[in-house]
Amino acid sequence: MSELEEGTSKLAKIGETAETLEKLKRRTRFTLFIAWVALFLTMIGIAAGYKNWMQINDRAKEAARGVAALKKQASQFAEKSTMLAANEKLLSELEQGKKSLAQSVETLDNVKKVSQHAIKTVEKQAELLTLAQAKTQTTPRSPSLTWRIAELKFLLQTANQRLQFNNDKPAALSLLRTAENTLIKMGSAKYLPVRRKLTEEIVSLENFLVPNTAAISQRIEDLMQVVEAMPVATDIKSTQKIQLFSDTKTDDSWLAAIENKINDSITLHKFDASVQNTLGVDEKEKLQNLLHLRLETLRLMVLQGLDRSYHKQLKLIQQTLEKYYPEMINEALQQHFQELEKVQLAVSPPDISGSLKLLEQIK
Repeated sequence: MSELEEGTSKLAKIGETAETLEKLKRRTRFTLFIAWVALFLTMIGIAAGYKNWMQINDRAKEAARGVAALKKQASQFAEKSTMLAANEKLLSELEQGKKSLAQSVETLDNVKKVSQHAIKTVEKQAELLTLAQAKTQTTPRSPSLTWRIAELKFLLQTANQRLQFNNDKPAALSLLRTAENTLIKMGSAKYLPVRRKLTEEIVSLENFLVPNTAAISQRIEDLMQVVEAMPVATDIKSTQKIQLFSDTKTDDSWLAAIENKINDSITLHKFDASVQNTLGVDEKEKLQNLLHLRLETLRLMVLQGLDRSYHKQLKLIQQTLEKYYPEMINEALQQHFQELEKVQLAVSPPDISGSLKLLEQIK
């Protein structure tokens, strides 16, 4: 019995131990399950956190790109603002200049209108004065009036001749002004058209530019002084002396005396190429006289207004200097010739015969 009880107690202990082990296994499995669940949840949390971080990083990059774009747009906007401000300033200045120009044009128009009004007023007053002066004359054709008309015609004819034939602008202008004073003294309304035409001719003659013959003549005079200053004497190298009798005798014979006398009286020099190519003193003097004559002719052509002959003569003088005095042709002399070549003598004077024709028609 005791052994049976002991065996029963051992079996009971073994059963308790197995039950305890079973409980421990169950607890271990539950613990492992809880651990795996915790690990799974941790992994899910880490993945969610990483995804959230990636999203935040992408947003941060987008924000940085947005800030850079905003900075660029801000700089461009600043540049555009500066350009717009400069354009607005330029437009404002242009507008002010336009207004100022418009005011100046308006002022000039006013001055022009005032001047035209003054001219018309003066012409009207002159016409009224002439009419009033004509009314005071007792006879329409007194001897003094006839004499003044003849004087007026002579003055106009002489002015035309001086201008057309002599190209004398000062004399023609003086004669026209004298004719104008004669018309004023006549005081006849009948000759007002002649006076108007004469005034127009005086203005056109004053604006007419004639060649300055005094200045051109002075330039020719300067060129003449250059020609006169050119050297005349020629440096001829010493040449070999040639005697007619090579061996001069020293004895007292009459033949030796004759030979010595001939050698002393007649001296010959060897004629070489250097002497042949050199102008002598006489030739250079003749050349200088020729150039002087041509320059005087050139001056006379200027006074006569012969343009074509003037340019031909000037070209001939230049060619002569280049041929015989090439060493004298420098830059100053070339410029002198260029200034003379620019001269134009063939300038057509204005027609001042209109007043004379009107006078003959009214007469």
